[in-house]
Amino acid sequence: MENAAGSKSVAGESLEKANNANGKIVEYLWNQKKEGYREATVKTRVKLLKQLMKEGTDLLEAEDVKKTIASHDSWCDGHKRVVVDAYNCFAEMFGIEWNPPHYQHAKSLPFIPLETEIDALISGSSKKLAACLQLLKETGMRVGEAWKLA
Repeated sequence: MENAAGSKSVAGESLEKANNANGKIVEYLWNQKKEGYREATVKTRVKLLKQLMKEGTDLLEAEDVKKTIASHDSWCDGHKRVVVDAYNCFAEMFGIEWNPPHYQHAKSLPFIPLETEIDALISGSSKKLAACLQLLKETGMRVGEAWKLA
């Protein structure tokens, strides 16, 4: 849409900018595939970039991306790191200079069930599975080692 002076309106500029960013994401997707990244990695990275774009972030402005990532208090540091990695590849591909923020993934403790919970699982299983689970509980074997015994 043009005004009387012949310049584009703000709505037209934002639409053009969004189309440009979508084209860059498609180009990025193909580049990631050519570089040999796995399908799941490519899908995740593209999804994250599209999410940033949907929130109004200009992907061609590194500081805007940093600000958006930092503003997400609901995201854990591990997720923020994945978003930074996705954008880092995008920025590298298009020659966008940026100083990526550093987020450390906090390691969490693994879930260790109580012995009563293990016993309840064993008692509710079929005979063959219950025998295998009891063997794992008593010996500390891994499941692959136990199945190889049969």
